[in-house]
Amino acid sequence: MNTVPNYQEYTLEELQESYKQLDQSAYPEIAEKIKKEIASRLVDIESNEATNNTGENYVTPKGNWFALHWRGLLSLENSYWINVFAIGLILLYITPPLFQLLADSNASSELRGLAIIVFYIIITGISIWQLVGLYRSADKHPARGGTQGWAMIAKIMVFIGVTRYCFDMYQTGIPFMLASSKLAVGQSELPPVTIRLMNNGTEIELQGGFEFGTAAQLSQVLSDNPQVQIIHLNSIGGRLVEANKLATIVKNKNLVTFTKIQCLSACPIVFLAGKEKLLGEGAKLGFHSASFGGVSGSELKELNNELLTQLEQANVAPWFVQKVSKVSADDMWAPTEEELIKARVIDKIVDSQDYAMSGVTDWQNPTTIDQELQKHEIYKSMNVFDKEGYAAVREKMVAFIQDGTPLNTIQTTINNYLYVERINHYMQLGGDNAVIEYMDSQIAQMEFLQEKYPAKCAFYTYPEVFDISIADDITRIVPATINEKETLALNSLIQSLSVDNYIVDPTEQNELITQVINKMIAFDASYGDVLGTPTDYKNEPEKLCAVGIMLNKEINLLPKEKAGALLRSFFLTQ
Repeated sequence: MNTVPNYQEYTLEELQESYKQLDQSAYPEIAEKIKKEIASRLVDIESNEATNNTGENYVTPKGNWFALHWRGLLSLENSYWINVFAIGLILLYITPPLFQLLADSNASSELRGLAIIVFYIIITGISIWQLVGLYRSADKHPARGGTQGWAMIAKIMVFIGVTRYCFDMYQTGIPFMLASSKLAVGQSELPPVTIRLMNNGTEIELQGGFEFGTAAQLSQVLSDNPQVQIIHLNSIGGRLVEANKLATIVKNKNLVTFTKIQCLSACPIVFLAGKEKLLGEGAKLGFHSASFGGVSGSELKELNNELLTQLEQANVAPWFVQKVSKVSADDMWAPTEEELIKARVIDKIVDSQDYAMSGVTDWQNPTTIDQELQKHEIYKSMNVFDKEGYAAVREKMVAFIQDGTPLNTIQTTINNYLYVERINHYMQLGGDNAVIEYMDSQIAQMEFLQEKYPAKCAFYTYPEVFDISIADDITRIVPATINEKETLALNSLIQSLSVDNYIVDPTEQNELITQVINKMIAFDASYGDVLGTPTDYKNEPEKLCAVGIMLNKEINLLPKEKAGALLRSFFLTQ
């Protein structure tokens, strides 16, 4: 019985598969027969091309479509219009949505980088398959009865395609793949992002670079802290797709955006999403084209599409958007405050001291805060002559800075501690010259406040009559020269502290006070009533202020030893 198959009944694909699966060493004769049959079939196909299937009558051989194209066995029309033009058009339309899908996803940096590399590998493979198959089909086209002209045009198209592919790979493909390889291995050139709550949880700071995943981090923090109203942006920027996600979060949470130091590159996209856009005095917003892998949107306009769309949707002036599009990714344009307001990029310039203290690079380190305190003469003196007071100030500063408390609030609190709480201690132990000098600085402030702010003036001598908050803004009202006089006097006072400084005895104290009061009553009889019951004159701050100034001046006019002793004893009784 004949068990040898009739290979002429097999298709070419079946023969090739049988040859591949056959144990050729065990059945060499069968293998040889199959091999000859395959060779015969291929000769028939080639012969059929050259003789029977010519010109418009060419019939595509049966077989795998992709393999036939690769070998040039498809007609020139099919090779070009279907496998080159149609497939290329499909890729052109599906590529942007695919990249947008990747951008909108929560994929890790590694997965994003790997996806882009795989994409370029696939595109490279498809391009080689398209161009090689088209060239081979064009090469066979005249033998099938086609014109030499169309074959030549097809070969020229192949040459143009190869040139364009090489140019695109040089311009974007290779840089993109190199940048993607860094993503794939988890390598980032951006500084790490830090997110911290400030000002009792009502403000939040986003500092560092916008790497993939930043938006997810911010979203979680905001979900856990719904009381946040303001977001501080002090960032060099980062991934544009991540900035878009951050902008969406800021807009959905109805947050105010604020920049104290700088907001650069992709960061302004987030800044523009604020319901109110605030810029601290001297802060910088920096703009340039989008980029990836060293390729700038100012050169490859497609890279800028998303950036410019975001700017336009934020209602930024067209002239501003146009200027941003022309700035290379290697440069940075920092518009003036006037340009930013004119272009509707910011709403207004604000005093940074009214907002949480942000932009502090080493805010978690108490040692750094301690070093900064030591740069100021008063705190340096306190650290030597008043360690207890310095420890209290340092503790407050560490807590304030770590919480991001507004600088105005910090200054007010520290000033209240020094000039209201701690001043009694200093005036009790200060030297004669020092306590008199400090009182002179207070008189200078009172005289400045007397005309326009009599209640604030009266608070110096009669703090029990008024609420302590009345003194919160005195430092900002009084001229710097007068404040500087007080600062120098306080520093001298701290340096003069000594438990050996003389305190007048009660009897002598009463004699000196009586002497001063009698002199004041001689000047104005009503002053005695004011000194006796100052609370009765709360609605007459002008008189309280005048009495306070005269009282302090008369004490300072006493002999130095008497004035110093009386002031020390007076603050001791307070």
